[in-house]
Amino acid sequence: MATKPELSGSARPVPEGQLTYEEFLDWCDEDTLAEWVQGRVELASPASLRHQNLGGFLFVIMKFWVRAHNLGIVIAPPFHMRLPTTRQRRP
Repeated sequence: MATKPELSGSARPVPEGQLTYEEFLDWCDEDTLAEWVQGRVELASPASLRHQNLGGFLFVIMKFWVRAHNLGIVIAPPFHMRLPTTRQRRP
């Protein structure tokens, strides 16, 4: 029987089964790269060097553009956010 992976540097096991969003928030801390997707914990993979370089470049460009045009703020990941629930349209 396969076991659930554990977080790197942590003795906390990844929760199995469905979680409420509040349970996810209680389990997850600011150093854990995980998402709550339809009631389940999804661990994020580490980013590659190419990804980090490209992401850093795009962040700087967007930050200057947004600031120059007074459009708001740009926040680099990781950042905790929750998107509103939407209904899926049927084709």
